[in-house]
Amino acid sequence: MVEMDTKTRGQASLLALVVSLVVLTTVLGLALAVIDGAYRSADRQPAERRIATSLVERLVSEESTYTTRTNVMNETELHTLTAQQLTQTYPFARGTDLRVRSGDETIVERGLPTGGTTVRRLVLHERHQQVTTPVDANSTIPAGIQQATITVPARASVTTVRANERVVLHDPDGLTGAFEIAIPSHNPTRLRATGGRSDGVTVTHTQLRTTPRTLVVTIDV
Repeated sequence: MVEMDTKTRGQASLLALVVSLVVLTTVLGLALAVIDGAYRSADRQPAERRIATSLVERLVSEESTYTTRTNVMNETELHTLTAQQLTQTYPFARGTDLRVRSGDETIVERGLPTGGTTVRRLVLHERHQQVTTPVDANSTIPAGIQQATITVPARASVTTVRANERVVLHDPDGLTGAFEIAIPSHNPTRLRATGGRSDGVTVTHTQLRTTPRTLVVTIDV
């Protein structure tokens, strides 16, 4: 009977030892996997940051196709940017998942950049906007505008248009149609149409608009 108990206890101890070894091996394997993953992540991060930083710097540089000057993005050109152009122009970003955003708008996305490294740069967006206003007693063109178009409909009876009291258009028989005029750009320009009815007379000019944005580049290797 004693011999039987001793044998049973020995088998139980052996089983416990086997279970302990299995648990230890599993825990060790998981720990090694976590460590290996951490090392790989640490290896990727410097490369991702280097690529993301280089890409941001190239995009906002004065030599960039997508800027009018350093850190000032040409909004029209920026919206022409494609993943293929990125690869051709900036080959160091080839083979990566990436995303380029401006504010809340995604400009380019390639692959699935779900993680990776993100670099941000504060920039200005510059765009040209066409503005049309009536020529009346309060008609003023902002400083910096060099050209404008005066449109006089047939129903109006205007003979003269002045810019800051300087005559820029005149026809004693009446003006009708669209006319390009040059105006001084260093000061605001006040326009005035005289000669009769000026209803419907308009001035159109292109105005430069700038908006602060954050350019965001994400690289996932």
